[in-house]
Amino acid sequence: MRARSKDQNVRHRWSFFRPKTLVVLGLIGFALVSFVPQYFRIRAMNTDLNRLRHQLSTLEKQNQTLKGDISRLATDGAVERIAREELGFVKPGEEVILPARPGQAVPLQTGNKQNLPD
Repeated sequence: MRARSKDQNVRHRWSFFRPKTLVVLGLIGFALVSFVPQYFRIRAMNTDLNRLRHQLSTLEKQNQTLKGDISRLATDGAVERIAREELGFVKPGEEVILPARPGQAVPLQTGNKQNLPD
């Protein structure tokens, strides 16, 4: 095997920096600088998209539940039940009977009865 001369060693060491190699390294560097930030931006947008899809699914389920509640509560019987149980309405001629609870005094208010229409 023949030993390289000093001139050949210097030329071989600098052969890495030939114009072709520099152009290829420049293109790789440009691609990295250009596309890596875009990759992270796309990743963040996909995360947001998945979060929003989950939120949409949850809201659609809630919307269906509320539509069911509206149709169930829109009947005359449901309106009367709510008026009686939650608002304390009574029909004319009905007597209100309140349950006695031990240790609690229940005031009688005869003048403030609210009446339901017949």
